[in-house]
Amino acid sequence: MAAHTIRDEAGMTIWSRAGQKARRLALIYACSVDPENLVITADAVRWSTRFVHHLTRRMLFMASTHVSENEFHGMCQKVVQVLRKWKEKNGNAWMPFWKLNRKLPWSLREHEEPRNSLINQRIIEYEEKKTGGTPKRLYRLP
Repeated sequence: MAAHTIRDEAGMTIWSRAGQKARRLALIYACSVDPENLVITADAVRWSTRFVHHLTRRMLFMASTHVSENEFHGMCQKVVQVLRKWKEKNGNAWMPFWKLNRKLPWSLREHEEPRNSLINQRIIEYEEKKTGGTPKRLYRLP
């Protein structure tokens, strides 16, 4: 619970500075439009506000994917990050375990625990396909 509170406080701090950033960017915008006659126009305010909102949301997203509460949570986030990159390049295709294992060279047990947790939370999908030998283990984001 403490880590959750810390993140909320960090988010509130980041958002509290957004207005200040938007004002500075609106001033920069005004300087670039007419440096001799500084007027912060509605266009400058709209542009800077949209830009700061985008940056702030992106910053909070990045923090949520890179800051972990403990080592196990960090391992789960790493699996999701690898699968997110896979999905960006390969769409909805399944990622074979051997490729995941190259990115995250952990023991089978170290892979099993985050996988089971992420499956139970419905964050990832997992499928095993029988072969003549070791079954194919496949991962993807829903």
